[in-house]
Amino acid sequence: NRFLGWIFVNPIMPDALDELERWKDTKGMIGVKIHPFWHRFSMEKFEALGRRIEELGLPLLVHLGFGAAGNYRWLFENFPDLKIIVAHLGVPFYKSLWSEIAANPNFYMDISSTYHVDEGLVRNAIRKVGAHKCLFGTDSPYAHTDAVAQIKKWVFNLPISDNDKEKI
Repeated sequence: NRFLGWIFVNPIMPDALDELERWKDTKGMIGVKIHPFWHRFSMEKFEALGRRIEELGLPLLVHLGFGAAGNYRWLFENFPDLKIIVAHLGVPFYKSLWSEIAANPNFYMDISSTYHVDEGLVRNAIRKVGAHKCLFGTDSPYAHTDAVAQIKKWVFNLPISDNDKEKI
């Protein structure tokens, strides 16, 4: 009852849709994660998997890459109704996509990771998109061992209301 997971799927694998179907009804699985940076695929390769995720009503967590693997505009344009969480405040784009996240009610970002994110970026992101669009996360087990404490400290230090901190 404490931990919730994401189905981590590589859309370019032949069994990607089967993998989603295998895990979608597992207790505690709340969404799907893709990682175009690690798996080296262009965003367009996500289309079939994305349509199925959309049908299931699951949210998507995406760690963007560079070039075609970071084409968030294609993702946003083709899936405007899909709840999309962009990992690590949008690394490597950060500020260039924040206005699009702010403008669409279905787009969010997380503040996880002590590798890609720092306190200054979190402050700027909250100012640009609002606390209601930024989700707390740790990036564990990949994060530093003190990531939870570090990221909590960033949130507690924000010059925003306690209500907005609770939203995060």
